[in-house]
Amino acid sequence: MNALFHRTARRILAAAVALVVTWSGVLTPPAAAQTSEAAQQQYVFAYRLLQRRENAAAAKAFDEFIGNFPRDEKVHDARFYRAYIAYEAGDTVLAAKVLNDTGATKIVPDYKVALLRGEVRRTLGQNDEAIKAFESIQVDNLPATIRAAVLHRRGETYFDLKNYAAAATNLKAAAELESPLRAQAWLGLGRVNVQLNQVDEAIAAFKQAVEQKHATASPEAAYRAGEAAYKAGKHNLAVSFYRTVITQYQSSPYFGQAATGVMWAQLAAEQYQEVIDSRREFTDTLIGRDATTAAYITAAAHQGLDQYLEAATLLASIRDAARNTVLDERVL
Repeated sequence: MNALFHRTARRILAAAVALVVTWSGVLTPPAAAQTSEAAQQQYVFAYRLLQRRENAAAAKAFDEFIGNFPRDEKVHDARFYRAYIAYEAGDTVLAAKVLNDTGATKIVPDYKVALLRGEVRRTLGQNDEAIKAFESIQVDNLPATIRAAVLHRRGETYFDLKNYAAAATNLKAAAELESPLRAQAWLGLGRVNVQLNQVDEAIAAFKQAVEQKHATASPEAAYRAGEAAYKAGKHNLAVSFYRTVITQYQSSPYFGQAATGVMWAQLAAEQYQEVIDSRREFTDTLIGRDATTAAYITAAAHQGLDQYLEAATLLASIRDAARNTVLDERVL
C-alpha cells in the first residue's frame, strides 16, 4: 500500500478504537464488594480524567492505581485504559507491553480488549497476531457501528496478509452496515477485487465508495475506479471517474494523478485533440511530476496528429524534468 493509504488507515484505526473505548457501554462503575474505598476513588478519578481527555494525567492516575492496588478486581480494566492511552499517544510498544499484562477485565467487555489488542498488533506490523485478536470477537450481538469497525479491521488485516477471499468477505459485510466506516469498507473491497482480477466488481465497489461522499475515501475510490477502468480498456468510463476527483475533490492528493489519468485515457482512445485541450485545462493546477507527465502525454497526442514540431518542442521542454523518471527513456 502507498504512504497515503497507511496514513488514512492509521486515522481510521484510531477513530475505531476511540469509538469502542468511549462507547456508552463503559460507564464509571459503582463500588464493588471486593474493592476498597480508596481503590474505587482512585479508579474513578483516573477514569474521569480520561473522559475529559486529560490523557497525561489519566495515565499517571491509572499507573498509580495499578501500582497501589495490584490485586484489585479492576486492575486489568485499568491496564486496558492505560494501554489505550499509550496507543493513542503513538506509543504502541508500551501499549503492547501493558496489554501483555492485561488479564480478564471486570468491567470492560472482552471485545473491546480484543479490538485494542488487534489494533496495537496491526500497527506494529504483527498481522498474524492482529487477526487472531480480531477473529476472537463475536460480532453478532454488537451494535452495527462497532460490528462494522471490527469487520473492517479484519478485512484490512486479511488484505495485508494477502488472504483476499477472507478480506472480501469481511469488507463486504462491513460495507453493508450503516456506519461511519462504510465508504472505507467499499474502498477496501474494491482494492481486494482488483487483486482478485475482478475488474467489474472492483469498479462497482469503488463506485459505492464514491457515492458515500466521504472526504478522503471517496476521491481515492474515484481515482482507483478510473485506474481499474483504464487498465480494462474502458477509457471513457475511466475519464468519468477521474473527472469526479477533478470536479469534486480539488484538494485531494489524487487530483494530479486524476488529471493525468484523464489524459492517458484520452490518448489510449486516440482522442488526440481532447488530450491537448485537457492539458490547457489543467496547466494552472499541475506541478512537478504531474506537469511533466501532462506535457509528455500532450507531445504524444501531437505526434498522433502528425504535429511533429509541436511534439518535439514539448519533449525538449521537459527533458531535464523527466530525467531519472519513468518518462526519461520515452522523452529521449
